[in-house]
Amino acid sequence: MGQIAKRGKRQDWWSDIVGNWEPGNEESCKSWVARFLEQCQTYQNYFQDLKFQTVQLIRHDQLCQTYQNYFQDLKTSIDKIDEARSLREIGAASKPDGFVAYIYADGNNMGGYIQKEIKTPQDYRAFSDDISAVTEQAVYCAIAKHLKPIEYTPDSDSDRQSKDKIWIHPFEIVTIGGDDVFLIVPADCALDIAKTLSEEFENQLKHKGYKSKNSSYDIKAVHRYQPTDPQEPIQPDDQCQLSMSVGVLIAAEDTPIYYAADLVEQLLKSAKQKAKKLKGKGYLGGTIDFLVMKSVTMISSNIKEFRAQGLTRERDGQAHLKLYGAPYTLHELGGLLDTLEAFKQADFPKSQLYQIRSLLEQGKQTAILNYRYFRTRLGEKGQALEETFEQPWCSAKLNSGNLAPWMSILDSDSTTYETIWHELVDLFPFVPDLPKPKDQPKPNPTQSRSK
Repeated sequence: MGQIAKRGKRQDWWSDIVGNWEPGNEESCKSWVARFLEQCQTYQNYFQDLKFQTVQLIRHDQLCQTYQNYFQDLKTSIDKIDEARSLREIGAASKPDGFVAYIYADGNNMGGYIQKEIKTPQDYRAFSDDISAVTEQAVYCAIAKHLKPIEYTPDSDSDRQSKDKIWIHPFEIVTIGGDDVFLIVPADCALDIAKTLSEEFENQLKHKGYKSKNSSYDIKAVHRYQPTDPQEPIQPDDQCQLSMSVGVLIAAEDTPIYYAADLVEQLLKSAKQKAKKLKGKGYLGGTIDFLVMKSVTMISSNIKEFRAQGLTRERDGQAHLKLYGAPYTLHELGGLLDTLEAFKQADFPKSQLYQIRSLLEQGKQTAILNYRYFRTRLGEKGQALEETFEQPWCSAKLNSGNLAPWMSILDSDSTTYETIWHELVDLFPFVPDLPKPKDQPKPNPTQSRSK
């Protein structure tokens, strides 16, 4: 059935063995990509006969624009776009190419909601239908918003018979079941897709009546990212009762899938632990944990031990240092991506990014001193980092200064210093370079002299 869904027809080996018997009906053999395309078409054909309420109408327009984005400026007809057949084809859509991301998402607060709110079998069925529909819609919306079909040239290792250029959908929906999602997408847009997936899950459930009552919380106690002028204002009083945590693993396209699946499941569990911890502070929203794995041998045991042994410094008489910031709330992840973009715009030298990362292990003061030195050398470009990195992330808790590149986490009996620098360095290659101004044509020496 998988091959029928992928290829659109039965394979020869099947016919040779079982004859003309068909496995399932047309609907059961329909691939996730085909269902995604049907959803795009549904929103492209505006439902004029439905009487939406004002809020629903605005929401519908937003979804229409999102789905239309997927096919905007497409240079081929939709029916000529094929599904991706390998991780190599998905990795070709990433910049740099050759990298894919595994996204594993799962709903939060589901058991508690069922225990408190579901009283009858009919209630359970309605709840289950809502969750299944919203999860599927959230996946489609995230893909349509951040991906586009690509033109791909099969190489010699491709299983495609023709080596001519072909247009493909650069993603794989492995499964959508209830509140569980497993996706494979190009690496450079993975975090954007994960963030939109979790946000859409909450937004669509709120429109279905799952808003939380009395859900305010202390923003500063929950989110480490505190911009002075946030583009997306936080509304703690408008939370959804249910949310989604996500694990994201970015890895080379030739990483064994069984190994990647195990690691991304660990990341999901880490994100859910973060959500459970923040729930005690009143936060009901989503959380995301991610890891950029540069080689298969990078992690020998598990992610928790890898971070504890390789990215944590705890010495007698010295501050407790965490050289990573994950997991993140959705608001924090948006801030991380904005900060990453600011570093790219400031043209922060890659060599200095790596050098500061190496100096983090030498202690808090050494890292602060070197960051200050490098930032000062950037001149006016470095000033932009004060607004996009230092003030929102690294402001001191007890005075008006900042601790860049560190942020202080105050516990009841100790202080831990964390930094997002490792994540910035790991993600830096996946942010596109800014377009460089075209070189001006050099004047002809002969023409100059004649003038």
